[in-house]
Amino acid sequence: MKNLFNILLLWLVVVLSSSCYDPWKHYAYPCADGHCDVEFWIDTLVQPNTYIDDNGFHHIEYRGPKYFTILAKLDEMHSDYVNNGVPLVGCAWDSDTWIAFDTISFRVPAYSILGLKNGQNVPISVGDLTITMTDLAALHPPLNIAGYQLNKATCYTCPSFNTGTSTMYSYNSKQQFYLNRRMVGDTVTIWAAAFFNIDAGPKEEIQAEFKIIVDDYYGID
Repeated sequence: MKNLFNILLLWLVVVLSSSCYDPWKHYAYPCADGHCDVEFWIDTLVQPNTYIDDNGFHHIEYRGPKYFTILAKLDEMHSDYVNNGVPLVGCAWDSDTWIAFDTISFRVPAYSILGLKNGQNVPISVGDLTITMTDLAALHPPLNIAGYQLNKATCYTCPSFNTGTSTMYSYNSKQQFYLNRRMVGDTVTIWAAAFFNIDAGPKEEIQAEFKIIVDDYYGID
């Protein structure tokens, strides 16, 4: 009986020890200074009159079919997460604004960075016609202003499906977003995310959101 008790006690110790095991506790924190930070901002070289109003909305000017750029500066990584001088960092970008038929723009707020929130059958008003994202993708692949398209071959229900674009392995990242006349007076939502350590081990992720009002341009270049 005593031997059985000892065996049960040993088994209990092993179970409790394994349940508290942290495989990453001996890994360094991803960022060199012990705290991961990122700064996102609109490039004023491309949009010189950009400003933020009292409600926290960014304003940019439409000056003809063009683009605006959002920049990112990420904290430096611990040396354990730098391979041959290349940091294991990345940024992801997405928007709620789409272009269809080259001229019509519309917003689908159900979309967010790295995936759909409410599935693909979101009703979209295009002129007098109401269709869904899947219908539209089958007719004419809509372009997200972050620079990617969905088409009729897109598997919306696949576990690997996500939306957005990404830039990798650089502390200084940027993404261009398309502009057209239809966006004037509209509010465009941009999502950005920074990932510190895109490999195995401890990770950090920081997300940001920009609400951008597109104003018309009345000046003279």
